[in-house]
Amino acid sequence: MKNYTKEARIAKAGLLGFCAKISKGLGRVGEKLVTEIMYGIAARNSCQLTEIARALEEEIPVIKTVDRLSRGLQRFEGGAVLQENYLKAVQKHVDDTTIYPIDNSDLAKPYSVAMEA
Repeated sequence: MKNYTKEARIAKAGLLGFCAKISKGLGRVGEKLVTEIMYGIAARNSCQLTEIARALEEEIPVIKTVDRLSRGLQRFEGGAVLQENYLKAVQKHVDDTTIYPIDNSDLAKPYSVAMEA
């Protein structure tokens, strides 16, 4: 029988270690924000703030967590530092044969009544 708890703990530790690498120089608040956002995206497989907030499973209402994350993202000014640290972290895994898939298409919202363009 597989021990999924152990595998989940290893995956979470790996994610937290990666977040610590890419958020060096952002300060404690920036590091915590990056870690919470990355964990929420990985846990819920979604970039929506409500889903990220649900993944964090805090004792407070989800809307309060969404408000806190939203304020943190609005005030976040460490994009250049984050990008530089990310590139340093993945540099050893990238060479001339690496493929970079880019999807510039619009978001698909099949149940929307009207969309831009």
